[in-house]
Amino acid sequence: MAIKQTLAELGVDDQTLSTKEQLDQDGFFVVKSVLSRKSYTNMCDEFDQIHQVEGKQSGWEVHKEDEAIRLSNVLNKTTKSGDCLYSKSLLVAAYHLLKPDFKVYDLASPSHDHQRFYNDYGPAIPIGNNCVLNSLILLDPFTEDNGAT
Repeated sequence: MAIKQTLAELGVDDQTLSTKEQLDQDGFFVVKSVLSRKSYTNMCDEFDQIHQVEGKQSGWEVHKEDEAIRLSNVLNKTTKSGDCLYSKSLLVAAYHLLKPDFKVYDLASPSHDHQRFYNDYGPAIPIGNNCVLNSLILLDPFTEDNGAT
């Protein structure tokens, strides 16, 4: 299905305001409890299962980090994590910043030191020529005790 058609069916268009306004003003936005309890539980269970199967090799597709459980290409390994892509706020942000050209990268684990958020676009780009949107889908509580700052 084409991205524009999918977005329209989900009610996402260029006129959706609250997420866009917060993103333009602050450069970020927070949405709590986006996933249903069932989706959240499925994602947590699947994350644990994939990590158990991959073991020390987990994350090899991108890179590994000491002390961090890192999984890559999760959306290609399971259908149970796809619900995170249907967050209306996330889709509004992606559409607003990138128009219909956006990609999915990888997942990182909290509470294991600093983990780089990066893109592969090279040198800085002019304001308004956005190439990437980072999102965090937090499966564990994000507190000062486990690494949040």
